[in-house]
Amino acid sequence: MRFSFFSGLTRSFFFAFFGSLGVLFAFIFLFVGIGVFYSLGDSDHYGKKVKLLPDANGNRKQLSMDVPVILQVPIKGVIGADSLTGDKIEEILLSSREKEFKHERVKGILLMINSPGGGVIASDQIYHHLLSYKKRFGVPIYAYIDGICASGGYYISCAADQLYASNVSVVGSVGVISYPPFLNISDALKKIGVESQTLYAGKGKDSMNAFRPWEEGESGHYQKLINYYYEDFVKIVCASRPQISEENLVEIYGAEVLPAPVAAKDGFIDEAGVSREVALSELVKAAGITGEYQVVCFEKKNVWKELFSKKSPFVTGEFNHTLKLSNSDQIHEELPFSYTYFTSRIGISTAPRSRA
Repeated sequence: MRFSFFSGLTRSFFFAFFGSLGVLFAFIFLFVGIGVFYSLGDSDHYGKKVKLLPDANGNRKQLSMDVPVILQVPIKGVIGADSLTGDKIEEILLSSREKEFKHERVKGILLMINSPGGGVIASDQIYHHLLSYKKRFGVPIYAYIDGICASGGYYISCAADQLYASNVSVVGSVGVISYPPFLNISDALKKIGVESQTLYAGKGKDSMNAFRPWEEGESGHYQKLINYYYEDFVKIVCASRPQISEENLVEIYGAEVLPAPVAAKDGFIDEAGVSREVALSELVKAAGITGEYQVVCFEKKNVWKELFSKKSPFVTGEFNHTLKLSNSDQIHEELPFSYTYFTSRIGISTAPRSRA
């Protein structure tokens, strides 16, 4: 009886265990199968999807592998965050010369810009990656602004040969800001009886410490850096947009943001009130394309994200996403300075990190 009881118990345990294990593997194979099915039709390119986009006539179909290609590069969101970094844009540009795109199939680049700006370092990296690509391969780069092209977004747009914008877009904000602002809470700490001490070595390493009263002229070092980045920004804009003099940019326009029609009139962009199709048509002409062509962009291939994102066809309903970057290393990679406009109005809070 005792043997029969324990053998039956053991048998039941193993049946339940392996049954559950079988169900788990079944679900794994199911999701993998769905992922494979969902990704059919996407060309895999080093872990990225090659997505077909409509041409200037609204056509979107797979053409032969020898037709010329226009590469569309999105400059959307806060520069330095998520996928809008120097490394990510560099990877896109490198991929446009490899595998099915080798033999110089890419004849032009269309930047799709909708960005309030972002980190100084990331903006400069993206700008120089685009400039280097244009010089190395001799392809035209055009930009289409559909929303906002301010600060770092405008910095990047200076790599383009022509700038077009929708009628409701805004352009400008040539300036540099320390963001978030330096705060001083020493008086508040004193009132509640809290003392702090920061250990440091090196003259000026403790500058703008929020936990003690600031001394006169203490912000001078940071202001010199801001002035340096601003002067570089101004030179890049004036070199790219010769209609704008350095004197007018500094003394008159400053960090003003202009409606697209005014920006076109004052030389910040080439044409306002046009569509993506118009900008794309002009780019195709500049690239010397006379027949059929393909418009593509690269997207990071992530089956699981696609399956469970709100855009997945397997998920119904709607998700609301809130972005809050606190103490983020994404935007302010090395310095607490940015080419950013309206960041406080789009629900993003950041704090610079300390660097040696």
